[in-house]
Amino acid sequence: MLKAKDFEFMKMEKQEEYLSSEGNFIACRSHDQYYVDLYSISNFFVEVWYVNMEEAFNKEGLAEISLLTDIKTISQEKDINRYIELYENSRV
Repeated sequence: MLKAKDFEFMKMEKQEEYLSSEGNFIACRSHDQYYVDLYSISNFFVEVWYVNMEEAFNKEGLAEISLLTDIKTISQEKDINRYIELYENSRV
C-alpha cells in the first residue's frame, strides 16, 4: 500500500499516472482562478490544482484550457473540511 510520503516524493508525471490508475475522484471546488480536484488514494487524500486559463487571463475568444499546476497530499483536517463544508452548503 502506497503511503502519502512516498506519493509526495514521486515526480508529478508519476503522481498523475498513479492518480489515473489508482485514485478515486471525490469532488471539485474552485479557488480564485484555480480548479481543485479531490481524490482518495488508499488511506490519504490528494488535491490536484489546475489554473483555468480563461479566468486567469480573462481574454475573450480564448478556449477554455486548464493547466495542471500542483498535486498536493492533504495532511490537515482543516483542508478536508473545506470539501465537507462545500458538500453541506450544496445541499441547502
